[in-house]
Order: sequence, then C-alpha cells, then structure tokens
Amino acid sequence: MKLISDCLEINHLDRYAACGIDRIIVSLPHVSARPARVYRMEDLKEIVKQAHDLGLEVGVNMLNFVMEDDLGRFQDALLFCKDNKIDRIYFADMGVYWMAKEMKMEDMLIYQPTTLIASSQDANEYLRLGIDRVVLAREITLDDMKHILSRCQGCEVSVFGYNVMMHSRRKLLSSYFEFCGLEDRSASKDLYLMEETRDEKMPIFQDETGTFILSGTVFCMFSKLKELENCDFRIEGIHLDEEMIFQAAHDIHHILSGEIDGEACYQHYRQAYPEYAFSEGFMYKKTTLVKEAGQ
Repeated sequence: MKLISDCLEINHLDRYAACGIDRIIVSLPHVSARPARVYRMEDLKEIVKQAHDLGLEVGVNMLNFVMEDDLGRFQDALLFCKDNKIDRIYFADMGVYWMAKEMKMEDMLIYQPTTLIASSQDANEYLRLGIDRVVLAREITLDDMKHILSRCQGCEVSVFGYNVMMHSRRKLLSSYFEFCGLEDRSASKDLYLMEETRDEKMPIFQDETGTFILSGTVFCMFSKLKELENCDFRIEGIHLDEEMIFQAAHDIHHILSGEIDGEACYQHYRQAYPEYAFSEGFMYKKTTLVKEAGQ
C-alpha cells in the first residue's frame, strides 16, 4: 500500500516524507486539471531530486483534456517527465495514453477519469492497456469498492479530501463579477456557493485552469480503511490546509496499524475541525436509485 498526496509546498517535502506519504503529486501549467497548486516546469527537476533523496516518488497531474492546440504542450511535458525520472503520470484523456505509448512510457500512467472507473470490468480493461493503475470513482459504494479490489490488481482509492463537483475551463467568477459590475474577487479562496436546501458551503475558486466548485464536505473514509485491501490510498489536497494533510496521513497509518480506531478518529475530526464539514460520501448510497411507488 502506498499513501499519495498532492504537494502544496515544495519546501516541506521532508514533512511529507516524515508523515508516511510515499508519493507526492505536482501540477504543471496547461496540462494539469483541478490542481491543488501549479508549479513551473523548470521547478520540476529540483522537486524530483529533493523528493527522490527523501525516498518520495513524484507523480505529475496531466488530467487536462487534450485539445488540438495543446498536442505540442502535452508531448513536451511527457518527454520532460520521461527524461527527468518522474515516477507516475495521472491522466484522464486517452490522447495522453496514445502519446505516452508512442514514447514507450505507458507503464508510468495512472488513469484517473473521476467518475468512470465504477466496476472491475472497467478497471481491468484499462489495466490491460499496460498502464500502472486506475483510480476508482468516488461515487460508488463501499461494497462496490471492495468488490472491485477483490478482482483487480492495480487500483488507487481516494480516502480523504474534497470532491470536485464541477470544473469549467472558463473564468466564470471573473465573468460574474464583470457582469454584475462588482469588484473582481475571483482570486479569493474564501468564496462559496450555498444551496437553499443544504447547510454546507461549497467552495468555488478560479485559477489559470478555469473555475472549480467543490463539495460542501470533506470526504473521509477513516472508518473503513481497514476493509480496503490491495490498493493505494490517496489524499486529495485541493483546498485543504497543509497541516490537515500531514495529520490525515499520520492518522491513516495509525488506523491501518490498529493503533487508533477509524470510526473514533472520524468522529474526532468532526469535533476538532469545526471549520470543515466531514462526510463519508456515497459509501452507503446506491449509485442508481429507483423511485418507490407513489414518490
């Protein structure tokens, strides 16, 4: 089992290693989507050197869609990753796969199409292409996850962090403030949306890759970690405080070793971090709901 997390600060790589994280994920301009933080391509060489010296693997976020005008950028990024000993590349567009295959580096790839890997047939079909791993959808139930993991060698499961509910490549916040004649606050990290029928605040923010709406709660699988076998665990760092990432990584290891109880730890987080709302997501909700008669 490997523990994986987005990297929010390259000056803290030693702390990522110290809390038991095995692989950090970095995002780059143009090729990344839903980044926790974007780094310059020229910074990547030093990140890889420092990380490898600390025993950390480095993964690169290449989750953006490949548009025709972007082909050169993706090809350059893939070649850069190959030449600079990047360990893994996360992708969602099959165009990235075919480019990587031409470069004979498909074994470095991890397929992360958000909602699409929802069965063992899905997972195994993509793994047969020679890629290293697939990331399971968060919207499936705990029973579905366990079923897939029992029939599939090579899965990664997100166990902590916000869900990205919507991602647009458009600068929606800037457009909104301009349309309303308001001061442009699109760079703020404190904006949120709130539905009339819900109490949770859904963070919304904008960066160079577009606009994101996050879930109103932080997804937390602490209570069921020990039931998930034969997989890697992922902490999604987007919109989280770095100290929260370090604490979550520390607690995940202690839960897996049996030193602390997962359910008790989950309840502790709900009390100890009132600035966050936590939930267990869709673990107990069927993916497809059929209305009962009379509803």
